[in-house]
Amino acid sequence: MSPQLAYENIGRLRTGRLLTPRDIDTIGTTLKKGPDFNGYALLLSLPDVHLRHLEQARNQVPIRFTLYPMLTGYMLAVVTIQSGNFQARAAIPLIDEQSLAWLDWCIQNKTLACFVDVPETNQLALLQSPHPFPDAKAMRALVHVPEDLTAEDVLTALVPATLELLKSEALSSSLPGETVDEVQLFVISNVLEGPDYIRTMEDVVGPMH
Repeated sequence: MSPQLAYENIGRLRTGRLLTPRDIDTIGTTLKKGPDFNGYALLLSLPDVHLRHLEQARNQVPIRFTLYPMLTGYMLAVVTIQSGNFQARAAIPLIDEQSLAWLDWCIQNKTLACFVDVPETNQLALLQSPHPFPDAKAMRALVHVPEDLTAEDVLTALVPATLELLKSEALSSSLPGETVDEVQLFVISNVLEGPDYIRTMEDVVGPMH
């Protein structure tokens, strides 16, 4: 994927910066039962993203926890939606055997989706994009044979797909009086480190701001 094409996919990208393992540890402590992030991360920030709708959490068990990988996969996307004191978070596993059911559901429904836990309201927000799921056969293959992939393969396939989910024009809000100012997407890699990760991410999403 060329940087130019990546910029078209990102669309409303506001900022992008590399997070160190120390930065990621700080982020992880803010998440309930947050996993231990060992790799570097790219922080992407998009403005004016809205929730599609909310569902009441069952038995006060956030679905978000079922989306965590078993720390054996390649990537984990952590989404934070912020508007004043209102905040919602989600962890989206990418390239992990535990993600098969979620990924297959997305492919069958030709959509990208994830559940976001909203602690302040004890509700779940469903982020769902009506855009076609990109290259479903290749995406399914990524999960089934991760050992045969390079880190660049993973990033090239999944970063634009995840960003597509967060495009503001694909989402709407059902929270009365709530305007979501910004979404932050953390793309975590435990495959690459330091300069190699920076170089690979710039190949995928273009130069960082």
